[in-house]
Amino acid sequence: MDVAWRALPWRASLQYAARCPWVYDPQPPLPSSPPFSLTLSPMPILMSAWPALLWLLPALVLGSALYFLAKGDRRSLGHVMALVACFLIGALLMEFFVFMAARMARAGSAQANPTLGTGSQQLLQTLANPRSLMAPAGSLAFVAAWSVPVSYLWLVVAWGLHLFARRSGPARKKGGKSPRTRKAKA
Repeated sequence: MDVAWRALPWRASLQYAARCPWVYDPQPPLPSSPPFSLTLSPMPILMSAWPALLWLLPALVLGSALYFLAKGDRRSLGHVMALVACFLIGALLMEFFVFMAARMARAGSAQANPTLGTGSQQLLQTLANPRSLMAPAGSLAFVAAWSVPVSYLWLVVAWGLHLFARRSGPARKKGGKSPRTRKAKA
């Protein structure tokens, strides 16, 4: 039995490890981490600021639309109106989903008799829930929740077009000579 123990191939590596402890350490070192984290993860920050972001978005959209309307910038106003249209289409899609679920539900169940606005209410509840940000990609909750940061990006693009776009049409000042008027011959 002693001979079998000596013939094992890993016995030599254990003997070498006993002579050279710096080569083989049976316990991995514990990771050294500071008592506090210096890195900021964007997801907890986004989730904690979610109610403020959600309530600020309609105010920014309305303020931007009124400003672009007052300034006469049709293109930027069109971008803001397209953003509003995207949210209205989302609400209509939710109403359609609720209606189709009611068509497929059993007669007499609570899902078979939805009231108008149930889909929009579900959409607003999904938007208001910050945990929707962590939903699986491609799910309805994921698309609804990430539409808010994308809307902020959309507003930034609309303001960028308003502030840095070249003017066209009669508002643009032309350089060069002014047209001459001909004098009438007497």
